[in-house]
Amino acid sequence: MGTVLVIDANPLVQKLCTDILRGCNHQVHLAAEAKEGLERLRELSIDVILLDMASPGPGGLEALKAVREQAPQVPVIIITAYPTSRNAIEALKLGAYDFIGKAILREELINAVEKAVERHALDLENQKLLQELKQKVETLSALYEVGKALTSTLDLEQVLPLVMEKAQELLGAEASSLLLIDPGTGELAFQVALGKKGSVVRELRLKKGEGIAGWVALQGRSALVNDVHQDPRFCRAVDERTEFTTRSLVCVPLLAREQVIGVIEVINRRDGRPFEERDLELLNSLAAQATLAILNARHYQIQRQISTKLRELDRLKDELVARVIEELRGLLAHVLGYAELLGSKEAWDEATRREFISGIQEEGCRIQRLVEEFLDFGKLDELGAGD
Repeated sequence: MGTVLVIDANPLVQKLCTDILRGCNHQVHLAAEAKEGLERLRELSIDVILLDMASPGPGGLEALKAVREQAPQVPVIIITAYPTSRNAIEALKLGAYDFIGKAILREELINAVEKAVERHALDLENQKLLQELKQKVETLSALYEVGKALTSTLDLEQVLPLVMEKAQELLGAEASSLLLIDPGTGELAFQVALGKKGSVVRELRLKKGEGIAGWVALQGRSALVNDVHQDPRFCRAVDERTEFTTRSLVCVPLLAREQVIGVIEVINRRDGRPFEERDLELLNSLAAQATLAILNARHYQIQRQISTKLRELDRLKDELVARVIEELRGLLAHVLGYAELLGSKEAWDEATRREFISGIQEEGCRIQRLVEEFLDFGKLDELGAGD
């Protein structure tokens, strides 16, 4: 069953087409001239057009041009008394789908219309598949660009804005943002905010559970809302502070080992259409990329901190070794000096001998303490290397 527009000034032709086509469960709309037919095309979803080459108004070929310009995807069947004429051939060049004679035959009309309806349905399906393929190519291209950025830099100031730019571009959104959970306060801080009010938004913070973004962070679940003002989770405070009007949004969590570390959201489709499930799937893919970037950057930062600490430990170790060696040299010199004095004269009185022995014992204890300190530092060094 299809919807047919008949553009013909002859009431008998209109009635004949209407009776035949409605008898085959087609819907029929009528127009007496091309201008009226163009108005019907703007108002209705038409599958096939029957156009009389001799209709009033612009000439038959001019009328065909106007119809094809307004609805290039709709098949046009020409009604003409002379299907082999020069005008008929020109009509084919302009994109006419088929011809039927002015003396309309029932079977000829039905066959021509049903073939045209099938053709139109096939064209629409192909157009839909082509659009889906184009969207998939755009999505893969965006994911590739983001992935390439991830491998080229660990700077979140470069990677995260790129992720959100691609999200906003692919979903056709007015604004987008990425929020990370502050480990100290547990609040959501805006790391990236794109759109007209981005600079204002970046100064704001949300508590877990506050607004739809806060709910996503708290629950670890995605949200697709096409009318936020009908959603009890929506927080109007952000719109009031930024003087921005949120109509719809998609928000997904950033999950790292099942732990929520933040959320990303896109707001308001520019064309006014609702967000769809495919938008949610795409945003989840980009969220995975953003999470990977964040984890890589954090891991790199930790490794840098460890490397810095290890370098500082090496420096301290070198200083300690140098100090211990210097002090050992001095202590050993003292011990050897006392021993030499003891051996240089047999008749030292008892008090002097005890003084020398006490000095040797004190210096020995100092040597023992230095060795213990050195060994303790060595243990710390081993622990640092193990980390």
